Amino acid sequence: IWIEVKGRIEGADEFHVTRSEVLYGYNTRPHHRLALVRVHPDGPEYDEVRYLGDAFANTVIDEFEVARVTFKWKAMWEKGRGPF
Repeated sequence: IWIEVKGRIEGADEFHVTRSEVLYGYNTRPHHRLALVRVHPDGPEYDEVRYLGDAFANTVIDEFEVARVTFKWKAMWEKGRGPF
């Protein structure tokens, strides 16, 4: 299993994934996970992690000039779940 980790401070609106990370996710499914880490300002003991499988299934990168994709943190976080 390949795990791509994206961490953001609690309350962040967005996060970015590079073109290469998206393409790697396509090419390694179903063995790819996106781990989202919600970083708590009071310390790591309060951090939370959620995982998504095939997180980029509906992401279209049809232009070579696209360097990264921006996702809404809350929408992706709500799709996540515990380890699987």
